[in-house]
Amino acid sequence: MGRFQYSRCLLLGLILPSLCFARGQENKPAALKFDEYRLEFTRPEDEGARLVRFARRLKREPRTQAYIIAYTPRVLNFYGSSHWYIAENRCLTTKAELAHHYGVKESRLICVDGGVREAATLELWILHPQATPPSPRPEFQTSEIVNCYPVRASGDGYVLRRDSPLKFSAAFSLGKPDIPVTYLWTVSAGKIVVGQGQESVTVDVTEAKEKQVTAEVEVKGLPTDCQARASYTTVVGVVPYKLSEFEENYSEALQANLDNLTVFLQRDPSLQGYIIVYGGRIGRRAYAGMRAQRAKYYLTEIRGVSSDRFTVVEGGYREKPMFELWLVPRNGPKPIPTPTVDLHYVQFEGNPTKRKR
Repeated sequence: MGRFQYSRCLLLGLILPSLCFARGQENKPAALKFDEYRLEFTRPEDEGARLVRFARRLKREPRTQAYIIAYTPRVLNFYGSSHWYIAENRCLTTKAELAHHYGVKESRLICVDGGVREAATLELWILHPQATPPSPRPEFQTSEIVNCYPVRASGDGYVLRRDSPLKFSAAFSLGKPDIPVTYLWTVSAGKIVVGQGQESVTVDVTEAKEKQVTAEVEVKGLPTDCQARASYTTVVGVVPYKLSEFEENYSEALQANLDNLTVFLQRDPSLQGYIIVYGGRIGRRAYAGMRAQRAKYYLTEIRGVSSDRFTVVEGGYREKPMFELWLVPRNGPKPIPTPTVDLHYVQFEGNPTKRKR
């Protein structure tokens, strides 16, 4: 503010104080809005790219601060990553990303809870020295947040015999609503004999001919914004039945699938496991055999499955090393391996045996 303007303000201070204040504010820098996006519609890799650009801008202007406004969504679904959409939690994760992954000093990061909007939203601002922080612009009151506990349906993935009734159940993720609800079940085949209106039902499929039976549950009494339907499908009487097929790119994948196979074998003594191991187009010569032995060891030594309850065979080669896990009845038809790469085109690497010195 110049000397003449300052003197003028002193003379007019008693008459026009607001005028002098407004002119004094004219020279203050404004906060710059850098970005805004909805979290639920942004892929993690896209959000990462936006934070990278934000961090680069902050590094080019070292005297500035990052001012982040996080908004909680109006509808909170208590499962998976939605917990991190809450503004307080989102502030923690965003500040951690900027500080630990992108090198922005924590002392330059300010994150505030902006209130509630229809969707979880993040605003990124550049705050210059002496600039006034932006004001949050919520769309709803905190009291208007709707807490949802999405329902899930479960059952047996596969059943060999039709004379065994099917059981389906409904459950809520990470808790149960504190309001009274009822359950309305429908099935694509068979008939409900026990449990209509309850969390679990029993379905008679003795006369059903379908290979798949789907049970759907609708939970009555939940808020209209909440997901209230779920379904589950059980395969019935298919022989042989492929339980899973997967690329073995890490050992945990094999263990998780063998654990699932164990559950079915323990549940039904009339079932046998049949495992087909495929080598990759590029790899070690004895890789499939090594993985077959690993599968046998895990089932017998770790899971305690008797060796007469499963069979492991090598199925040839595919583009990538693969496993197929099948369920078959005792003395029933066995699945046929389906290799996709001829041995002539397989490239072997290394040597599984130790060389002599």
